[in-house]
Amino acid sequence: MLEENSMTYAELLEFIQSMNDEQLEQTVTIYVSGVAEYYGLVGDYPAVVAESNDVLDEGHPYLVI
Repeated sequence: MLEENSMTYAELLEFIQSMNDEQLEQTVTIYVSGVAEYYGLVGDYPAVVAESNDVLDEGHPYLVI
């Protein structure tokens, strides 16, 4: 189940649009607080669209780390 305070794609877009050119050229990185580790996104599969399953509705985009 997704957390109630999760970021929407609209909020993510607003955040990305506020970044400077140097930040935009950096590797997309995710911090996983549960394991206190940083991970880069898989370059070939950003914003994959899900098939229907027990967690996500069909068509829900997600990122791969």
